[in-house]
Amino acid sequence: MKKSLLLVVSLLAIASLLAVAAYTTAQVNSDAEFTIVNTDEALLALIPSEVHNAAFLSGGSNAQTLKIDWDKGFHNEDFGIQPNSTYQWDNLFTVRNNSENDVHVKIYLDPDYTDTTLNVFYANARVATRWQNIAGEPLEFDLGAGEETAISTKLTSGDGMAMKAKTVKFKMIVEATAIGGSIAE
Repeated sequence: MKKSLLLVVSLLAIASLLAVAAYTTAQVNSDAEFTIVNTDEALLALIPSEVHNAAFLSGGSNAQTLKIDWDKGFHNEDFGIQPNSTYQWDNLFTVRNNSENDVHVKIYLDPDYTDTTLNVFYANARVATRWQNIAGEPLEFDLGAGEETAISTKLTSGDGMAMKAKTVKFKMIVEATAIGGSIAE
């Protein structure tokens, strides 16, 4: 009996060691893929307005990205804005959520640019008091799966703003994070 009990205990100890030490690394191969597309066809799509020259797709034969150039005007020529003025572009571009998830969207500038006030709003919050200055704070909103909203911009140059010999450049960044649950609920 002692021998059989000792044998059973030994086998259990060896089996538990084998279970713990079955492997320390593993590699499993699975197919994966993605396609580089123009920004207006992406999961987080940025679609330029068809009525404003200030927003357009740029990139030539490479995948095209949204470019915003508020200097663009008649015949797509560059003009600019003068000091102590305000210009507004309604529905300059659209943000579309082509993912299967509801997302929280943030639009902000990098680097923050404070010499000129840049206010933005999204279409379903168009109330005069809803313009949001995004110099320092992002514009934030939620989009359900398959939803889109138009983004409008308003530039106000200050009274003491000096003319620049070169173009002021910054990035307008649009980022989206999946949110739990459905915003339609």
